[in-house]
Amino acid sequence: MDNYQTKLSRYIYNLETDDNMSNLFREGLPVSVSSGLGVYRKNLIFGFLNILKKVFPFTETLLDPDNFRFFVREYIYQHHSTSSDLSDYGDKFPSFLASRNELSHLPWLEDLASFEWNWSRLGLYDAVQSADSEHLHPSVLLFKCSYDILSFWNLFDKGQVVDEALEPVEEDQYLIMSQSGDQDCINPVDKELYDFMLAVQKAGKVDVSLLPEHLSFKYEAMIYELRQRGWLTARV
Repeated sequence: MDNYQTKLSRYIYNLETDDNMSNLFREGLPVSVSSGLGVYRKNLIFGFLNILKKVFPFTETLLDPDNFRFFVREYIYQHHSTSSDLSDYGDKFPSFLASRNELSHLPWLEDLASFEWNWSRLGLYDAVQSADSEHLHPSVLLFKCSYDILSFWNLFDKGQVVDEALEPVEEDQYLIMSQSGDQDCINPVDKELYDFMLAVQKAGKVDVSLLPEHLSFKYEAMIYELRQRGWLTARV
């Protein structure tokens, strides 16, 4: 079975033919093995293309649909799906775009695609488990970028024309993506709160020791804000 899957994957993704492929299938098929696998390959590409179109709609618009399809095909052949959950596919697409020489004139594209990837992950989290202390809610996603991606995204979300020219911001932009009821939200925060939330996320708990000593006086105010925004799980 492993040998079969390896050969099938090599053919589907890398376009490599194998004279012995026909030996892996039963005789008497209504179509040739190469024709059948060709159809399978087209369906695979079409399926992943549709997935990435839904995850990266702004990126597709900026690149132009034809160019987007080209880069998606290249990505599919270089990055094989390893998860049975199709929603997991595409996590390396932002860095893949950044590696392409053809897109070097769009240095902010990786930030934009990363933003879209994180935005697509909202709601894809395990149910909150009981705990003996507060911790960051699993629906909360932290995002940092070097460009004003939020303003860029808001223009696109409103259907306005977007200029390709996007300059780096003087300071990194810190965003919190979360869900409030049935609504998906994006909130900019300052670096201090972002760093604290990142520390809470890594530690799996809330504690004043997670703040630098010179910021410890802000602990109660930060905790209050996190609770008010629903970014912390409730105490048990």
